[in-house]
Formats: sequence, C-alpha cells, structure tokens
Amino acid sequence: MTLHVAIVGAGLEGLGGLAAAVFLRKADIDVTVYEQARELHEVGAGIVVPPNMVRPLYQLGLAAELSEFAVRLEAAWEFRRWSDGAVLFVQPMGEECERLYGVPC
Repeated sequence: MTLHVAIVGAGLEGLGGLAAAVFLRKADIDVTVYEQARELHEVGAGIVVPPNMVRPLYQLGLAAELSEFAVRLEAAWEFRRWSDGAVLFVQPMGEECERLYGVPC
C-alpha cells in the first residue's frame, strides 16, 4: 500500500505546506498539493519567514538564494508614543534571531 498525502493550499501562506510537500517527497511519499488560485502572483504583501521556517528551508537546500531577494528583518515591532512619536520599545530580530535560533528572520 502506497501512502498518499494531500496538502490543501499553496498560496500566500503556503510556505509550510510547500515545505512539507518537499520533505515528504524526499522521504519517497506521494504528495499532491492543491491550490484554488489558477496562478500564483504578487498581491502587494510581504511574507515574513521566521527562523522556524528558515531552518527547514536550509535543510531542503532552498535557503541559500534567500539572500539574493529577501530583506533581513532587523526589528519585528516598534511601539511609539502617539503624542510625539517617541520610540517606546523595539523588538530586535536580526543578529538576535541568529544568536538565539541559529538562522536569520
């Protein structure tokens, strides 16, 4: 009996599903990815690829090209005071992600 896996959704937030499909195929498991969009194209939004997704991309051999087009996220959140715009808090990413998780965001 052959195991067959169906993954539904490969659009904007399909990174996890597509990565799962590649990992399953590498394990010789039959996978079909279903997507309702007729074609995938830019819709004006960026995609944040957090460290827990970058690590599997490296394992799949797909992350080396990220540096060619990705923008490294240096700060995740920046909170400012409404009245004068003063920065109250910044959530560091960049080097902090690499220090904590071993890969960038």
